[in-house]
Amino acid sequence: MSGGRVIEADVPLRCPGCDSAKVAKLVFGYPNERGRARARRGEIVFGGCRAWGDARDPKWACRACGLRWGEIIPLVVEPHGLGWE
Repeated sequence: MSGGRVIEADVPLRCPGCDSAKVAKLVFGYPNERGRARARRGEIVFGGCRAWGDARDPKWACRACGLRWGEIIPLVVEPHGLGWE
């Protein structure tokens, strides 16, 4: 990775399972109207009413394949393009 830099996005840019760009933050709890509107726009995905509250909770969801995962995948910006670390 010489010359590249790592960028940590608020939301991962691609799904690690299917490579789709349809990735959204996974939100737990009972949704209010604002949350439902955000879900309709594809900004968030509802994860259910309860969460563990620890590292077992996934943070991201793919709206294409349904995969749920917990870590941001760092994007490596190379001098000649983009790649995954």
